[in-house]
Amino acid sequence: MLRTVPDLTQTLGRVSSTQELAAELGVSAEDVREAHAAASSMHPDSLDTADPANVAQAILFVLSQPAGCEIREMLICHEDEGSWP
Repeated sequence: MLRTVPDLTQTLGRVSSTQELAAELGVSAEDVREAHAAASSMHPDSLDTADPANVAQAILFVLSQPAGCEIREMLICHEDEGSWP
């Protein structure tokens, strides 16, 4: 979603609607709304916290997997996160 939003905005010449963004990503409009809500609920405690837009893009990736494919766990960290081995 991080790259898709600016690309779609440039293509359309305006900010895309939720439905247009969902169609571009191949997910439902509800998935886009949930990803936006997840991203906006993030409140970084430090500069090393994952960017909310990147988190939303990762969530959309999980939601867009085909039937029968399960991603049962996912950990999203900033690349400089020091607490992960």
